[in-house]
Amino acid sequence: MGWAKKMGEISSKWIYILLAILLVIPLLVPIPLPLTPSHYTMEVYETIESLKPGDNVLFVIDTGTSGWPALGPGVIALVEHLFRKDGVKVFFVEFESTSPPLVDRAVAAAPSASKKKYGEDWIHLGFVAGEETGKASFAADIRKVISVDYKYGKPIDEYPIMKNVKNMNDFKLIVEPTNAITWMEQAIRQWYTPYHVPIISIPPFLDVPWAENYYRAGQLKAYLAGTSGLAEYEKLLGMYGDATRGLAVMTTTHTYAIILFVIGNISYFLSRRKKEVK
Repeated sequence: MGWAKKMGEISSKWIYILLAILLVIPLLVPIPLPLTPSHYTMEVYETIESLKPGDNVLFVIDTGTSGWPALGPGVIALVEHLFRKDGVKVFFVEFESTSPPLVDRAVAAAPSASKKKYGEDWIHLGFVAGEETGKASFAADIRKVISVDYKYGKPIDEYPIMKNVKNMNDFKLIVEPTNAITWMEQAIRQWYTPYHVPIISIPPFLDVPWAENYYRAGQLKAYLAGTSGLAEYEKLLGMYGDATRGLAVMTTTHTYAIILFVIGNISYFLSRRKKEVK
């Protein structure tokens, strides 16, 4: 068992070098993961797949810049899926003040965005102040809270996509990635309850238990849960995005940690037994 003794005496320098390599490889090289989409992930996917040409989707990015690292990959995947749907119109709006620049980031990262025309296939309406009161006002009459678009500052009525879109009744689906469960609750109160427009969400991982309650009550149509849920969605779309990369990094590094734990314990017990024999 000399190998065990040698493994136990490996310099920490080499342990950290190998750890760094295992951190970098999944970021550069696609690593296939045995992911099986959960029924939660499939429900989100099938809901978007069911959209038909002419359907309007309200996409509310309320992750904020603080929530983007965790939720951003899911936002990009959902934007990409919607842009793959022919004839589906996407309307971006935000009620969290740091979120507007994230729309351009999400659209730029979605490969299918290049096939879509601004003002006809999608539009960025921008930020609406007031949080829950802003959501209520937006739902009742969009033009009372928004007169120009965020991207170019032009009157929204100059864009063909805004024709016949007046209030929440004109939307088929709401997609709301959010950095706090309170934002989701506002959407349920102001949009789902009075207008019965189904809502898809990406809640923070710690808020998933609350999201599950609304899902079981029928007030939340579907949601993506955690990094694994986002990675499952990327797999359904054939994307190797940041969620899959993150999950691959966790897989390689956690496996490495377990191996080190096992080797360290074997080395310790063998060396102790050897001392007892002496």
